[in-house]
Amino acid sequence: MTGLPYSFEPVPDYRKYTVTSQLKDYLGMLMEQAESRETIEQILSLIDGYVHQLTTLSIQNRVETIKEIYKSIDRFFDTAADENKKEIKCKTGCTACCFIDVDITGDEAAVIINYCNENGIRIDRAYLESQAITGRKTYSGLSRCVFLKDNLCSIYPVRPVACRKHWVKTDPALCDFSENVINQVGGYFDVNTEILASALLNIAGSGPFEKMMISELEKK
Repeated sequence: MTGLPYSFEPVPDYRKYTVTSQLKDYLGMLMEQAESRETIEQILSLIDGYVHQLTTLSIQNRVETIKEIYKSIDRFFDTAADENKKEIKCKTGCTACCFIDVDITGDEAAVIINYCNENGIRIDRAYLESQAITGRKTYSGLSRCVFLKDNLCSIYPVRPVACRKHWVKTDPALCDFSENVINQVGGYFDVNTEILASALLNIAGSGPFEKMMISELEKK
C-alpha cells in the first residue's frame, strides 16, 4: 500500500473507499501482485467516475437514478460471458437468499416504497421494527424478508442491488442459512457490477434492509 493514494482503512492523507465485500476480496488479491497496480487504479478510477455521475443525477431524481443503476447491473449480467454464468444454480422458488442479512441505501428504500405505493403492496412496518430490534445476522424466526410472499419476491422489479447481483454457483443446499454458515456459499462475480455497486455505496449511506426501510418510511 505504500505510496498509493487510496486505502480501505481510515489512514490520514489517504482516500477511503467503501466497496462491496466481493470487490474488497478481489482488490485484496490484486494488491498481492505488484503487476496489478494499473488494474487497481483503473477500478478506483471507474468508481470515482460513477460517483461523480451518480451524485449529480441523484440530486436531480434519486428514484430514477437507482432504477438506471438496476438496469445497468441487469445488463452487465445479460451480456456477461456464458462461461461465467453456466454454473449458476438459482431458480424461481428458491428463497434461501431471502432470509439473509443485506444492506441497502436510503435511495433504494425510497424506490421500494414508491413501488409498493404504486402497486398496492402493504409494508408490514411492525415486522420491520421487530427485525430491526433482533437483527438478521443470526438465523431466527424474523430472518424472512418482509417482501417474500408465497415463495416469491413481491418487489422483484425493484429488488436492491444486494439481491440483484446475488447468484449462487455452489450446491443450493448450502444456501439454507438455518443449517449452514453463510460464507460457505460460492457466488457469481462480475467486476463491472461490483464497481457500480461500490460507487453507489460511496454516494449514499447504507445499512441493514429493515432499518433503512423504517428510516425512509419515517421521512414519508
